[in-house]
Amino acid sequence: MDWNAGPKTLFYSRLNYGYEAYKGGWGFVLNNSNWPQLPIAYEIHSYGIVNTVLHTFNPTTVMEVTVGLNHGKQTVEPLTAADLARNDRTQVGLSGLPQFFPEANPDRIVPNANFGAAGLALANLPQLGVEARYPFFGQNDIWNSSANLTKVAGAHNLKAGVFFEYTTRPAARSSQFNGTFNFNRDTNNPLDTNHPFANALIGSVQSYSEATIHPDANAQFTNVEWFLQDNWRVAKNLTIDAGVRFYKIGPTKSRGDDLAVFIPEQYDPAAAPALIQPVSTPQGRRGRNPITGEIVPAVKIGTFAQGSGNPTNGIQVFNEGVMDAPPIQIAPRVGFSWDVSGDGRTAVRGGFGVFPARFNDDIILQHVELPPLVNTPTANYTTINELLSTPLSLSPTQVRTLDPDYTPQYTYNYSIGVQRDLGWKLVGDFAYVGSKGRKLLQTRNLNAVPYGTNFLPSSIDPTTGGALPSAFLRPYLGYNDILFSEFAGFSNYDALQMQVSRRYTAGLRFGAAYTYAKTRNVGIQSPPNNNPTVNPFLSVEDRNYGDAGRRHNLAIDYSYQVPNLSTKWDSVIAKIFFDDWEVSGVTTALSGAALPISYSISGVSDLTGGVGAGVDSRVDIVCDPNLSRGDRTSLRAFATECIAPPSLASNRVGTARGDEVIGPGYLNWDLSLIRNVRLGPTSRLQFRTELYNAFNNTQFATVNTAAVFNAAGQQTNGEFGQYTAARPSRRIVFTLRALF
Repeated sequence: MDWNAGPKTLFYSRLNYGYEAYKGGWGFVLNNSNWPQLPIAYEIHSYGIVNTVLHTFNPTTVMEVTVGLNHGKQTVEPLTAADLARNDRTQVGLSGLPQFFPEANPDRIVPNANFGAAGLALANLPQLGVEARYPFFGQNDIWNSSANLTKVAGAHNLKAGVFFEYTTRPAARSSQFNGTFNFNRDTNNPLDTNHPFANALIGSVQSYSEATIHPDANAQFTNVEWFLQDNWRVAKNLTIDAGVRFYKIGPTKSRGDDLAVFIPEQYDPAAAPALIQPVSTPQGRRGRNPITGEIVPAVKIGTFAQGSGNPTNGIQVFNEGVMDAPPIQIAPRVGFSWDVSGDGRTAVRGGFGVFPARFNDDIILQHVELPPLVNTPTANYTTINELLSTPLSLSPTQVRTLDPDYTPQYTYNYSIGVQRDLGWKLVGDFAYVGSKGRKLLQTRNLNAVPYGTNFLPSSIDPTTGGALPSAFLRPYLGYNDILFSEFAGFSNYDALQMQVSRRYTAGLRFGAAYTYAKTRNVGIQSPPNNNPTVNPFLSVEDRNYGDAGRRHNLAIDYSYQVPNLSTKWDSVIAKIFFDDWEVSGVTTALSGAALPISYSISGVSDLTGGVGAGVDSRVDIVCDPNLSRGDRTSLRAFATECIAPPSLASNRVGTARGDEVIGPGYLNWDLSLIRNVRLGPTSRLQFRTELYNAFNNTQFATVNTAAVFNAAGQQTNGEFGQYTAARPSRRIVFTLRALF
């Protein structure tokens, strides 16, 4: 096609389709992956279509318009009708099994059932359970379109465009839609038989919980972006790319759904519901309704007293959306390429860019599962026959809140590097690469019990001598954890990257790349943008911010075509046995990653006197626990004497951040020996011998990091600090291929 002849239009379309299926008795059955209670078919259907029109106005002006749709759908359904029938109450003789809210369970799925066996010589008792999102469905539909205009004007290559995306994501959410029976042993239950199976046989119920509805959610959001860009050839040896991209990021909504959000400013302490209190009676420990004086079973302690206060005190219900739309985000980008000497042998390249990003829309969708939209009341100490006439009670539950003043998360990327032709077919590359994440999503508990609270005289339960249940000690009475999703997290990545590569010449090609990197983020063990939980009482920088990656990374790859011996020794033997050999391999060396140290104290169940602060208690680090390579043995991965229990005077908060101990590194050689046997001009047989961990190096993978201290502060876990597992030993694979 002659593009200089005048305006031309080209149209093309792409269509793709995908299908995956996993079938069997797994996934959506709780507790027992091999228990075939409800074999399921998990299917993923996907397709996409993209239509593009490319129009050339003249040799210097081109427009491209693209419109596309991507559709993906996941479903989990019973594998067969017979499998569903085996879980249908009406098909297995349980049609009379009561349910308070049957409309939440249209498939009449049998209830979950737990058989607690504490104190019995029984282990791994089977449980009945179906995943709380059953029957699961999840669908993603993404409509997008873009239009880009390119204009070449002298030394400038100008480009402008606009991009539009609309996404919908309906999906099932969690609830106890089918109800959960607990037939556990409980000496306070007057109907207890002292055996969970016997309790189930006679219908003696320790507790039964059931959700009022089975919700789903229907996420939707819109992104609009537009940009201007100039690729400017400033001089023969200097090019600058500069531009700016504008983002209008719409907040996620749940179409047609209500969202329950706790608003701290709307909470009224005077309206908090009263809790059933612990009291001592001639019959033993019981609960007392502080409003009516009624004595109830001890199992009700900490539940709401009927008719008191507002169980959803401070919760506001929003229709579809709760977050405000953020202002238009401006994201500049600039980069350059400079041929220093003009001879094409030395280049300096660099760039900087700002990249806004969305958050995971589950942060919004999970609000459809909260009270008052979904309540999960409980009945105690009853029988199956009398279940529907048993009074239900509500307890403080976990709720969520978020910052409605939504500001998108940002990543700042920047780099500068030098590339040099070193001669002898070698190219060297040295670069600094950095990235900073800001306003990242993290979670903070607004209703954690402060450290030391449980140790106060005012917190003691007079009926037990221990601390009161945490429901009595929370700042916001009437709730358990109140999880606040906030855009306040941050991360930093800095790396020096060096690389040398040799182009394939005379049968030899190799490359070596080394990176020295420092990765630090809030959460340490959580990837950036993965919504880590931070401590609500301590400095985030001191408690939650630390090294999250491996410092050193070396990779060497190589391939060598062994010269044919027959070129020097013209012999049939040389051709048959010594021609057409190739050796290749990859050598990888990684330094270790940070290992968080956990601990316990024998006979102590409450370490900090607080609840709900994430990783509440940590050890004290009293010296550098990392040993030199020569000092490490299979029984001593780090200096365990540097790990000490935290003091009670500090409520055992501890000083460790979680990145002080570095775990085992990794050195691995993978080699391949290949022989090609020519069968004709285009056909050959290929024999491959592949050795993974070729030298069979012992590569430790995990370490026992669970310290156990006695009352005197002595560490008593004999395996603490020892390696507990290794990576796979050497594997050899032989392969024969026919190529034609």
